[in-house]
Amino acid sequence: MKAADDRCFFCQASNLRLAYRNGYHKRKPDYGPFDLYQCEACGSAVTLPPPAADMLSDFYRTTTEFGMSKSTRKILAKNPEAAWHDMSARRIVALSGKKREDAFTWIDIGAGAGEMALMLANQFPVATGIALDIHERPPTLEGTAIQWHRVDLSDLEWPARLGVHGDIVYATGVWEHVERADLFARAALSLMAPHGLLYMTTPNYSSLARRVFGSRWPYYAPGEHIAMPTPKGARLCLANELRNMHGTQAKARISAKPILVQYSAGFVLTKLGIPWIAKRMPNRPRVYLPSGAMEAVVRLI
Repeated sequence: MKAADDRCFFCQASNLRLAYRNGYHKRKPDYGPFDLYQCEACGSAVTLPPPAADMLSDFYRTTTEFGMSKSTRKILAKNPEAAWHDMSARRIVALSGKKREDAFTWIDIGAGAGEMALMLANQFPVATGIALDIHERPPTLEGTAIQWHRVDLSDLEWPARLGVHGDIVYATGVWEHVERADLFARAALSLMAPHGLLYMTTPNYSSLARRVFGSRWPYYAPGEHIAMPTPKGARLCLANELRNMHGTQAKARISAKPILVQYSAGFVLTKLGIPWIAKRMPNRPRVYLPSGAMEAVVRLI
């Protein structure tokens, strides 16, 4: 497929250039090939053509556990504090301005095994928590008051069927997995209550880490990370979708910027494909590293 046949789903520009051809997934060498294109207008990356639905379903069924690779879950079992979940949860709490005793609704899109949902429930015990993902309710959420919804994020009608709005809506590590970044952004925005907060984290395709490591960048995952924005692409996408939904009357503060992620040295070396050295590294100290991640925040006014 020629790049000119498609467009960037972050900024809608059609001037794309081939960045990586015939990529295969590192954990599943028979999964591919995939071509990744970079938008020359906003710098974001999109996979063209995207993986077929049955291919993608089979990939997640055979390589992941509740939305995360089995290898990553194994690493995190040894280095639980190396995960980004705690960092993201603390960031959401700080941005929200909510107090522990406040009654409101939060929505976790792509909740995985429920790690962040549990953190938000502990932080806000009076709030109504809703978590959703494509799979069944994870065991970690059994016995909690967190509501679980099994949702196919590729189904454009799922927000309407959910029938609820959140004062806090978040999706960490989800945006890069969807075929249509613009439609996912629209779905997430549609869940926001008046004066609500939307928080998303995703790989930053304009990051120094991506430029330095190239195809060895940990977030380069052909067929899994289907689209990756730059801060500019994220801002344009969110602003465009707000206008599509509410016209020029839409009032919101939108930001997107690079973030540092806290990892242990062992975690980083394992993700870089050097596990034999990682095994010799201690779990501490943990440091904030420029791994090439970013956050996008929308606050309705």
